[in-house]
This record gives sequence, C-alpha cells and structure tokens, in this order.
Amino acid sequence: MRKCLGFIDGSGNITHDTQTVFGHGFLKLTSVVDYHLLREELEKIRERARNKLGQTRKNFEFKWYKVGLSNIDYYKEFIEKFVIYNNSFHALIYDKHGKDLHKSWGAYHTYFEHSRRLIKKHVSKSERIYIIADADTKPEGDTSYEEQMGNVHTVIKAEMLKSQKSVFLQMVDVLTGAICYDFRKERGRGEARDENKLDLLVFIKEKVNLKTFVPKEGCEDYIEVHNPNHLSVKEYLIGGLK
Repeated sequence: MRKCLGFIDGSGNITHDTQTVFGHGFLKLTSVVDYHLLREELEKIRERARNKLGQTRKNFEFKWYKVGLSNIDYYKEFIEKFVIYNNSFHALIYDKHGKDLHKSWGAYHTYFEHSRRLIKKHVSKSERIYIIADADTKPEGDTSYEEQMGNVHTVIKAEMLKSQKSVFLQMVDVLTGAICYDFRKERGRGEARDENKLDLLVFIKEKVNLKTFVPKEGCEDYIEVHNPNHLSVKEYLIGGLK
C-alpha cells in the first residue's frame, strides 16, 4: 500500500445567497521527500512575504481573497512551486445558478460529502491517505468531520487544522479560489472585475497549461491536464448530494 497525504479546503459558502459558485479542492502528495522540500520552499516564500508586507507570522497567510497589488508577486512564486514538485490537485465545483438546493444541505455536510467524493475518485484502492482539512465549525449534534472521514476505507486518519498553520491548505485555498473565480467570471455570476485576481488566474492557467477551468454548462466531463502533475476540475450538475 502506498501512503499519501491529502489537504482539503473550500472556497465560497453554499448557505450564502450572494456566493453563486462554491467548491472544494484536494491537494494530494505521494512523495515524502517532495512534501518536505515543497513545504520548506513555500514557508520561505511566506516568510519573505510576511517580512516585506510588515505582517505578523500569526496573521499572514496566502488566501485567494487577499490577492492584491502589493502581494501578487509572492502569490505567483507560491503557485509556481506547485508545478515543480510531484503532486496532484482536484477541484469539485458547484454553480448554484438555477438549482434548487435541498434545505438540509448545509456547509458542514457539503464539506464532508465533497471531501468523500474527491477522495473516492482520486485515491486508488492500492493507496491509503492521511487527510488534513481546513477547520470548520461543526453544528451541534452532528458527527465530527474526523469521525465521518474515518469511515472512508482509504483514509488512515483525518484531522482539521487552521489554515494559517499549513502552507498546503493555503495552496488549496488559492487554487480553489481561482477556479471558482473563473467560473463566476465566465458565466456572468456577478463577479466584479479585479485586475490582480485576473492576473493571477491567467498566470495559474499558463503554469498548468489550461485555457479555462470552466466546462460548458451541462457538460459531465472533467477538465484535466497532466503537465506533468495531474490537475482536474469537475462540476456538480445535480441539485443535491446523494
């Protein structure tokens, strides 16, 4: 059995009517050596960015919504490391436009269901994975994320962690945020034009050799590339999860 490490984070929120597109990303690392080397590289970039921008270690982290003129060069460095090391990234995106969502389909339930589906699709039967997910608030009475993920047969263990403690969770946030931004922009879902975010989006597409992250509406196919890392985007086309 090959052991892997996975990081899961989301962008947007299903319960907010103004956020028409939301999704979750899954970064999968299969090499212990690459994990340590990549973490060291990403931490160095974060430290330089923190010092340059005059922010504290506790408060500074890479987040899609924080992309701006003063920090975009550091974001580009951050993303550039993604394509150098052995890893894969997969996103599951939901466009709420024109869909009647089930009332019980809340943010926490969606987090688990998207995580489960991403792992089921992208972790093989011959692999076992340790999952680290961005911490989210558990509704009272619900089963914990860690316990629910423990029922997925390929998962060794799952835990939740604040994103500022993991550069890998921050990587997932930025990539997933960029993909959701592309969806809103291409489909006219009320996304205000932001030149810095658009600049970073174009940069990411060039690095992974894709012209768009957005499939035609109603298309069930994945958008994916191996360049050499595997990156895929899948849109949910149903009104709820089964």
